[in-house]
Amino acid sequence: MTRTPDRLGIGARIGDYVIEGEVEISPGDPNHEGALGLYEAVHRVLPRKVMLKVLQPHLVGVRPVAVQMLREACILEALHHAGIPRVYECGVTTDRRPWVAIELVSGASFDLEVRQRSVVIKDVVTLIENVADILAHAHSRGVVHRNLRPQTIVRDHDDRRGFPLCITEWGDARTLDTSAPMESSEEVHYYRAPELLAGDPFDGRVDVFSLGVIAYEALTGQLPSLPIARRCPMAPAKLTRLIDRMLAVDPLTRPTAFEVADDVRDIGSTATIDFSIEPEGDSVVQPAEEIVLLTDLSREALPEPIRERPRWTPPWALKDRTAAVPEGGAPRTRRTRSVRDDT
Repeated sequence: MTRTPDRLGIGARIGDYVIEGEVEISPGDPNHEGALGLYEAVHRVLPRKVMLKVLQPHLVGVRPVAVQMLREACILEALHHAGIPRVYECGVTTDRRPWVAIELVSGASFDLEVRQRSVVIKDVVTLIENVADILAHAHSRGVVHRNLRPQTIVRDHDDRRGFPLCITEWGDARTLDTSAPMESSEEVHYYRAPELLAGDPFDGRVDVFSLGVIAYEALTGQLPSLPIARRCPMAPAKLTRLIDRMLAVDPLTRPTAFEVADDVRDIGSTATIDFSIEPEGDSVVQPAEEIVLLTDLSREALPEPIRERPRWTPPWALKDRTAAVPEGGAPRTRRTRSVRDDT
């Protein structure tokens, strides 16, 4: 690794940690714009490997960036779950750059598994249960992740944590009682709940929506566009109804993470789920750069909520999402559609 002004080389020291290499940043990570340097480092004395986050030199003195970085450390310190990385310590370099040492979670992200052609329903049920358990813990402490994606779910193949997976990238997380502005990373993707895109008030059900999209994609190989029972008729009815509820546009009709965890445990104990399915058709998952952004979604654009009998309502129309963005113009806005529109 070549040392540059914004880059630390192998062997460089930050506090009691020695840098061993850089950490690749996944698309959608709040650090993707280069505000922080991310490094894999090892403690000089303890057998501890960490992900070291260091503020870039050109942002020294830019208070909002440093506050965002340290806010994540404070949130992780307040959470105590084997499926959430631990924060070890913080400090400031001699040139006044804050740094944070966070537990380095080894393993493959669920992003690769979600694109498999063959899916075992039991594995998806287990995934939903484990992620909902982590989210329920965070939500019980007033913390919302806000950026849940397949890339943020990491399998612990070494089984050293006592829990099968871990949710990473808490840089966009917020506490619900905070008075700080609720800006987030500019990355807009199909896993974000409609109320986040609209800038409306939110709670932990934004994470439930994201988990619903991940589950839908894992079972069908596609992003939500139809009720999941039509895409995956072999899945248990209880499971498809739960995922449809998680994808409701109106957050008031979505279950909480606690309810999702309870419901999916009941599904695992009563339904026949130990078989594989082949998702219909080819995967339609797009690279992030090809997704038409929803930059002007407003509450007026949302369909009338269905409260008496929650039904699946697609988060947005996906049929023509590959439509071109007008040259030199803003991304085209989509009107959110309901199943009711097609009846």
